[in-house]
Amino acid sequence: MVGENQIIVAAAVTADANDVHYLEPMFDTFENVNGMHPNKALVDAR
Repeated sequence: MVGENQIIVAAAVTADANDVHYLEPMFDTFENVNGMHPNKALVDAR
């Protein structure tokens, strides 16, 4: 996930070909770390 100033604020690595099921947990991680839910996200989950 990328913050307002184009800084990566959350990331994860997986060998899974289909990583879409990691998207919601990444939002949860962002919220736990930053105390808020992002209003925009740049992701490549498919």
